[in-house]
Amino acid sequence: MSTLTINTAYLARHRVQGFPWQFWVLMAGTTISKTGNFVVPFLSYYLVHELRYSVAVAGVLTALFGGGWVVGQLVGGWSADRLGRRRTIIVSSIGTALVYIGLGFSTRVEIIAVCALLSGVLFDMPRPAVTALITDMAPPALRVRGMSYYFFVVNVTAAVAGTVGGLLASHDFTLLFLVNAALCPVLAITMWFVRDESARAGESVKAPRGYRVAFTDPSLMWFSFASLLVFTLYMQTLSTLPVAMNADGLGPAAFGLVSAVDALLVVAIQPLTQKWLERRRPLTVCVCGVVVLSAGMGLNAFAGSAMDYVFITAVWVPGEIAFMVGASAIIAGIAPEYARGRYYGVWGLTLSGGGLLAPIMGSFALDLGGKYGLWGSCAAVGLAAAAILGKLAPILRKRNAELA
Repeated sequence: MSTLTINTAYLARHRVQGFPWQFWVLMAGTTISKTGNFVVPFLSYYLVHELRYSVAVAGVLTALFGGGWVVGQLVGGWSADRLGRRRTIIVSSIGTALVYIGLGFSTRVEIIAVCALLSGVLFDMPRPAVTALITDMAPPALRVRGMSYYFFVVNVTAAVAGTVGGLLASHDFTLLFLVNAALCPVLAITMWFVRDESARAGESVKAPRGYRVAFTDPSLMWFSFASLLVFTLYMQTLSTLPVAMNADGLGPAAFGLVSAVDALLVVAIQPLTQKWLERRRPLTVCVCGVVVLSAGMGLNAFAGSAMDYVFITAVWVPGEIAFMVGASAIIAGIAPEYARGRYYGVWGLTLSGGGLLAPIMGSFALDLGGKYGLWGSCAAVGLAAAAILGKLAPILRKRNAELA
């Protein structure tokens, strides 16, 4: 009996809710490490208020971080396929911890610039490897559920990190970097208990080594284009929503309330929608999610108080959940086994790309058309993305047939 057969038989006897026990180890490590994700949301505040840099300098440093984030998705996807999921997660997690220490204890702007760029590359570099690893471990019928668990963990930890990070920052900013750096390696440690068979597929002589296999796949390209539109819409909640709320006379506390409600609603609603998400085709889930998200964003045009924004958040959060869960399952279905990391890396570019495009689109729309122009254009972008997704069914079926 081969080693692979023995491993498969072993895992089959050690499953919880249909998932191998390594899946739950991965979720536990992800939860602990992401709970300490304090640096990213407070980076701009740290640069301006703690280090006393000008807004222009802080903007350049933040842009370096954003550029590194884009590069990190491609590097992480390639590394997940060529070097293996485990190695990618271990190296990037430990590297992030070291860079955060340098970022938190440096005072020279040149060093901070280098650390900002490197932290952008490394902090989210594990994402393609983690999502590919979930796809590797989850049976096909349970991939939607597996991605739902991962999205749930990301949102729970974001809510905790935002709250705890605010308390630490009010006491001493150095604690943000130290605690974050201390928790990053937890994910790397859990990797010692997770088996990774991906390198075997990546080392195949016939397996393409670069990104050509991903960038020449029309199903991935069209879906990524639609996803870029969706994330450009969704990222308005981080970039332009605070500006729009400020124009309504609402301060940072009101925006903090909306952000907290967003995370809490995801935690509350996702378990209730889990069965619905699993019973529908991933593309149907995505289209429905984008339509709901677009409608919710459009309603922001009629908001005037903090409670208005809170109630509207409850409208679009189900759309956020549906799209994220369905999209991950679609990538899992169209990616060949030997290129899952690269496919998730390319799709990850749409998230970082949306983060770069959102403030540009939002600021122009707000300047030219006011709040009605801003949120009306957001709704239009979302509906355009839903229309593109609705036309992808034949392309996705053809791709699934090719892989089969």
